Amino acid sequence: MSQSRVSRIETGRTLPTPADIEALLSAYSADAETRARLLALARMASREYRAVRADRQRGMEHKQAELASFERNGRLIRHFLPAVPTGLLHTRPYAEATLAALGTVPAGSFRAVIDAKMTRQDALQDPARRWVFLMTETAIRARVAPLDVMAAQCGHMADIACSHNVEVAVVPFAAPWPVMALNTFVLYDDRFVTCELFSGEVVLHDPQDVAYHDDLFEQFLRRALTGADAAAFLRGAAAEYTAMSGQFIRERA
Repeated sequence: MSQSRVSRIETGRTLPTPADIEALLSAYSADAETRARLLALARMASREYRAVRADRQRGMEHKQAELASFERNGRLIRHFLPAVPTGLLHTRPYAEATLAALGTVPAGSFRAVIDAKMTRQDALQDPARRWVFLMTETAIRARVAPLDVMAAQCGHMADIACSHNVEVAVVPFAAPWPVMALNTFVLYDDRFVTCELFSGEVVLHDPQDVAYHDDLFEQFLRRALTGADAAAFLRGAAAEYTAMSGQFIRERA
């Protein structure tokens, strides 16, 4: 945390986030009673909204650094992905295609953002953390990249699904949804949840909001393919994309 941010918090010019409070309480070795009281106050005050335009103004690579910070401090991180796989699961070509499609990153910083996305994936190798990536079949079938890139992306996710501390789950089209899957969200332990919107991101710290999203996650997970079944499903999708790509090439020839 920068000295200027600490100063703005001390003088009341900036409202500290719960993450700020946690960092300061740890630095000051606060007792349990003080931690509980100040974190409760911070959660009450902090339903944060962060606009995409603000991230664009300060540089999207800083957003990647912020996400990496969230991930470093988590032990169980669960992603609900109804529309597109998260960057932690991307191959580089798929990351480039999806980021270009968003159109929110200036050309001058495009490579830096992609590099930051790829670097974040190192966290998946940390045995102290557990990851659950729960996606709908829509996230696999949505054509956001060329066919060969889509095939490689599905194969890559199938490989990751075999990791010991990473679970990849897929809710197939045939499975009934418990509710409408309206947006992407990420649960960081039981501390907070981030919800992604077209225009930005909402960060919810209230325990009731976290519990609500925890319940949603578990409802979808109960209907999902997991483990070897999920890996086989993803490899099947990869094979379909490869076949379509070959057919497309033959037709053009």
